[in-house]
Amino acid sequence: MMFGSGDAGKNDWRGNYWDDYEDFDRNHDGIGDIPHELYIFTDRIWMEIPKARFFRNSPVQKLLDFLERLAPFSAPGMILRDPAPLFNKPAGLR
Repeated sequence: MMFGSGDAGKNDWRGNYWDDYEDFDRNHDGIGDIPHELYIFTDRIWMEIPKARFFRNSPVQKLLDFLERLAPFSAPGMILRDPAPLFNKPAGLR
């Protein structure tokens, strides 16, 4: 659910479990050591050019996404930031 005029950055994302979180919990407190940040790369194309949605999840889109992550030709936009991501999946989500 999105609040704040459709801007996910205005929501408080603290304390969520993210299955793609790639860091450690060195002090074993159940919270990741660094914030989880989600960036938008080629996904921005679908928002700016609606007709490009035809190519969503195609090999061309996957290649563009890979190339932009490898050598960005534009700065990616941050969609959200969770300053205290849960490191382990809560029992109710298993």
